[in-house]
Amino acid sequence: MRKLLLLLFAITPLLHTSAQYSNYYNVDVNSYSKVDVDVNANVKVDKTITTIDYGALALANVEKQKNRIELLRINDEKEKRAMIAIANNPSLALDYGTTTEFRIPQDVKNSGVKNGYGWGYKSFLWGLRIPHKSLFIPVKSDKGGWKFENISDDGISTVVNIMGQINVENRFKKFKCENRRAINCQEKNELLKKIINSNDLKKFIKAQKENEGKIVDDIFYHKVSIGRANIQGADGYKVMSITEDDFEKAITQDFYFSDGTIVIQASSKVSADKEFSFEDIEGRNYYLTPIIEKMISSSWFAKLKL
Repeated sequence: MRKLLLLLFAITPLLHTSAQYSNYYNVDVNSYSKVDVDVNANVKVDKTITTIDYGALALANVEKQKNRIELLRINDEKEKRAMIAIANNPSLALDYGTTTEFRIPQDVKNSGVKNGYGWGYKSFLWGLRIPHKSLFIPVKSDKGGWKFENISDDGISTVVNIMGQINVENRFKKFKCENRRAINCQEKNELLKKIINSNDLKKFIKAQKENEGKIVDDIFYHKVSIGRANIQGADGYKVMSITEDDFEKAITQDFYFSDGTIVIQASSKVSADKEFSFEDIEGRNYYLTPIIEKMISSSWFAKLKL
């Protein structure tokens, strides 16, 4: 009896920890699973959630977006047609958007940027397509790049960060981490050291799968998936993490490319308060991912000076 009480005492914190998180991604063990067995008797179970109807979720987001447009009472018919087209197909936000180019550091000196060595260049030209304002608006970035935000009428936030490309060796030589951003800068340098080599990047990407089902830095990882992605025209990688903490639920997508000299990074995050269901967040992420990937692939660097 004493051993049983000790066992119950030991597992109670674990049960409490798991209970605070959504069970949306839990899989019924009696449901269909694909099982692979090899000759060494190792068993791999691929658990697939089949209850998520992504098509229905996307259509719900289309209708919400259209309803929002109707409530705005737009007089400009051309603008209204553009917004409805974008609501039906968010990828069109770039077609109805604008192209912009910034000279670094000339065009951003007012924000305190003295040179481009944060990206490993003395100066460069950074261009990309800005999506139509009905879907994303540019906001101030805290990660040294472009940041766009969309907040749905019901309060689901979508943020896209395009950090651009970094000549890693030159950044380490000529850029100093200082002032209030020193900690974030040092963390970024540590990450760059880990992924500058393309083989190390592959290992880093694969290692992210190990977070699945675990609590890391007070964040519970429901699911982690990895794959290929186009980032600034290069064949890179994407890590999608479905997470939850004490305050919010989120789906984060991190994009990476490395060729041994430069590293390119971007990310997106769809998040909402705890009272939202993961179905709501999944729907928003599925609806906006095509335009997010298009935005990330459309960025370019030119006129590079070391």
